[in-house]
Amino acid sequence: MRTLRSTLGSPVSTTAVRVPAVVLSATLALLVFASWTAFASHEGEMNATISGTVTDQAGAPLDGVCVTAYPTVGDLVEYGADTSPAGTYEIGALSPGDYKVEFACGGSRTDPTPVVPEFHLDKSTKAEADPVAVANEAETVVDAQLALAGDKPPADMPPNAKACDDAKAAAAAARKDLEKAKAKLKRAKGAGDAERIARAKKKVKKAKLAIRDADAAVEAAC
Repeated sequence: MRTLRSTLGSPVSTTAVRVPAVVLSATLALLVFASWTAFASHEGEMNATISGTVTDQAGAPLDGVCVTAYPTVGDLVEYGADTSPAGTYEIGALSPGDYKVEFACGGSRTDPTPVVPEFHLDKSTKAEADPVAVANEAETVVDAQLALAGDKPPADMPPNAKACDDAKAAAAAARKDLEKAKAKLKRAKGAGDAERIARAKKKVKKAKLAIRDADAAVEAAC
């Protein structure tokens, strides 16, 4: 025991408490084990996969189609992949749950024609898209047959009014998404957060591509 003196001059006694090294080691080991168990458990739940084949209306494979899986709840991160020259894609490392799957972009250096964007089961917008359920350690197949943006009905065939309206609604929604993305980028720049700025720039770029595809869809449908 050692004696200290307070600022008032009176002695103050303190007693040092020693924690045995074995207790500290055991506590540290428990903390490490708990952290590892939680991490392993979380990682073990991200083994779901969405895959499929994307073709045009004639059945030919489409290269370069952007396939995006949007979680319906919780995580706001988007997961995506591009189709190969064989028209196949795979989005892995997903958590179990429901996702809305979108097919957009399209086109390669050999065939630059973009596709008419749509969600799974021919739905035009994310709001009306049917969710796809995926299970842990399982592969869910989601195929799609898409129209090309350059495909137009014959002159003597009246355009599909609903398809036209849906395409215009999608184009308007894409422009709203771009405005939101620009607002996020502005806030990120104001905060000086480099990581947020990089993410926001990607969203702006993606929104611009979505507008291009939506406008092409309007031209094809209307």
